[in-house]
Amino acid sequence: CRMVLERLERARDERSDWMTQRLVRYAKLRGWRSAQSWPWEGAHNEHVPLMMSNKLRIDAGLFNAVLGNRPIMQGKALRRDKMDQADKAANLVEFQLMHECDGEQVIAQAVDQFTADGTIISYQPWVKDSRRMCDVRVISGPEEQTDLSLYMLNTLPQLIPGLERLRDETLDGYNWTGVWLDQDGDEQEVEVEVWDREDGKLEVEMRWEATAFDGPTCIVHQLEDIVVPLRSLNMQPVTPQNPYGAPWAARRLRVNLDTIDRRRKNGTYDLLTNEDWDKIVAYADSRTAPDTKQDEDALKIEKEAQAGLDSDWSAIDEDYQWLDLWEWYGAFMLDDDYECEVILHILDVPGGILCRARYLSETCPGSPQWRPFAEERFIPVSDSFYGISLPEVLEGLHDLLHELFNANLDRGDIANLPVMLYRASSGIKPEQMSVRPGDWVPVDNPKEDAVPVQYPHSDQSWSFNMIGLVQQLAERVIQVGSLQFGQVPQGKASALRTVGTTMAILQQGAALPEQILRRYFHWLQQVYSQFHMLNTKFLPPKKRYL
Repeated sequence: CRMVLERLERARDERSDWMTQRLVRYAKLRGWRSAQSWPWEGAHNEHVPLMMSNKLRIDAGLFNAVLGNRPIMQGKALRRDKMDQADKAANLVEFQLMHECDGEQVIAQAVDQFTADGTIISYQPWVKDSRRMCDVRVISGPEEQTDLSLYMLNTLPQLIPGLERLRDETLDGYNWTGVWLDQDGDEQEVEVEVWDREDGKLEVEMRWEATAFDGPTCIVHQLEDIVVPLRSLNMQPVTPQNPYGAPWAARRLRVNLDTIDRRRKNGTYDLLTNEDWDKIVAYADSRTAPDTKQDEDALKIEKEAQAGLDSDWSAIDEDYQWLDLWEWYGAFMLDDDYECEVILHILDVPGGILCRARYLSETCPGSPQWRPFAEERFIPVSDSFYGISLPEVLEGLHDLLHELFNANLDRGDIANLPVMLYRASSGIKPEQMSVRPGDWVPVDNPKEDAVPVQYPHSDQSWSFNMIGLVQQLAERVIQVGSLQFGQVPQGKASALRTVGTTMAILQQGAALPEQILRRYFHWLQQVYSQFHMLNTKFLPPKKRYL
């Protein structure tokens, strides 16, 4: 455990500067500004939404391209006699992603991360979640001299459709245990408790364990929560066919003490001993406010602070109960010197505590072995895991345009309120004066005592020409211009007279957007493939969908 945590710490240190630069670019994207102190206190520092306008346009194009094509993915059979099964598998995965997993929100989150961060990372596990359900009904009470047990025997089958067996636990009619068949035909146990009411009616409380979710899901992770070696090109294991994969990969989760205790008792964390549990509780109780100065959580805290949000750690009594849990994927050497891919769940406490260990093939079926991650880059970078994002592409032009706008506004302030020179022996007092239109300032000789400083090159046409040039450069970089916004480019009206020339210009300008769209669809293809692989092993029988 200690070795795994040390690897994670080194990998996070390697990308610390990159994470800081990423936060700076994100601040420019959101328009977070601070008070300007140069060239004077209170100078202009206006936000120019160059990044945001182009990002929103590309996000809308990607989102509409995906949802406008239904079904999103088509299954392909490798054998002619499996054509029908391929269509059924594709329709099943479409239903699981779009309906059971709220696919529109997942796709929107992935589009935002694709353009803003330059790298999509999503996690595709098989999730089976059961919850304690409770239903309370108020029914009329039995008539006089009617046995309550006999009355409930006749009433409960009406409240619980499909009731097969019913047993009176205390033989007084107030506590029952029944077995009923759910919609899949499986037996389900239900506990029934009856209460008397003051109005003579009965309150019937029914409790049972229900499966809330049973299927694959897609979770889009933030880059802070995924850690891999820096020079890995993907998150899959290193194999002869994938020599540039990741030797290991990890994702960070947050769990509270109640969840850890529940999983310890139900056998999920089967390697967590009682001594380990006591150590975890003691560590959680002894913690003060976490030190995030050297942690990547400082990026999230800075985002919240710039947006006007502030979380007081000490004011939340339950916050100390939350701990970081690392889910680590990597190769492990067995006793017979055979290397095998495993999944380790390690609590991030001093020294680390191993809670669970499983073979990768138990969770991710199929050959060759794969980790449940899908990924893609906005603009890939050779020999690097992280891609180039849209804010990174436009950052230089954004800074130039930001400087031109502020210089123009500052020049306007100087022209409206110029610097004044006055004679020292005049009647003007040697102090800074703030005047308003219509104010009268007494001086001995207005023509000679004070004169404004004259600045050469007061014409701002050069700045406006430069602003237009920067906007043209931005359009060339991302190939999103007036035509893509439904407008006629300046000076190009003659080229759009016919449908043929219009379509030819649109096709020529779609090279970069088409490449970016194909990369995004490649991420979707990985998600669909992993959903299908999980279905081959974990799909429950009698699965029904429309």
